[in-house]
Amino acid sequence: MSPTDCLGVSWLRLSGHVDRDRALARWAETEPVLAHIGSVHALARIVHDRDAPGRADAMLGALVRIATIDGGGDEDAAVLTAHLLGTGTGRLAVQLRDLSADIDELIAGALWIQIRTFPWRRRTRAYAKSLLLDTRTAVLAELRPYRSRAGSTRVVVQEPSLFAETSAPGMSSALGPQDGSGGADGRTDLLDLLGWAHASGAIDRSDAALLLDLVAAAHRTDAQADRVPRRGLNAAADISLVAARWGVNEKTIRRRRDRVLGVLRDARGDYLAAVA
Repeated sequence: MSPTDCLGVSWLRLSGHVDRDRALARWAETEPVLAHIGSVHALARIVHDRDAPGRADAMLGALVRIATIDGGGDEDAAVLTAHLLGTGTGRLAVQLRDLSADIDELIAGALWIQIRTFPWRRRTRAYAKSLLLDTRTAVLAELRPYRSRAGSTRVVVQEPSLFAETSAPGMSSALGPQDGSGGADGRTDLLDLLGWAHASGAIDRSDAALLLDLVAAAHRTDAQADRVPRRGLNAAADISLVAARWGVNEKTIRRRRDRVLGVLRDARGDYLAAVA
């Protein structure tokens, strides 16, 4: 097994599908650097060419922009990017093998999230290095005793419901409205909280995106069922929806959710001091 084996599609099947779909020509309409690349195999040779690192980085950057949720949103490009980084994720799996029996699955899931949420407007080079380092950081945060991103403060992970029930301003509604009277304030509080946590380095962009997607999924299912909005982010149906959207296992979503909520719970005092 390897992380690429956990992507759900083999290189042979993926390359055949992308070539038959003429995806490279379509992607070149917005990313001209991909023009006149005859096939996925030709693209792979360029990306892996150590003698032309600048061109390789430009090609991978184009794929990443096409793959991100807030860019092109193309899942084929995301899977292709993950496959092209297979050598790096394979090395990472060897390095971290002793931390988990599921290390291949964890790395594949973490890489997928990093690709889909990559901050392409801000990061404009060294795409392979950035994705692999971010993936390593995300996997270690999943598996090692929880600490802040700075590494100095231990984070005690709490149940999501405990975080939702805290009486702190901006915290009690951070996971959605509490009394059914309306959700605007809750969403505003959540955005404020996540914005502060991201700016302070407590969480990263993909952590915030995950919580926002879970909250959005909960609001959608509540609205469709015409029921009072729920507290917390525990519903299996919501987790399933977000896992499908992000292309990862539900277990990955639960692990990441619990870790992010634990970090936010631990940072409550600092947040209250900042907004006081």
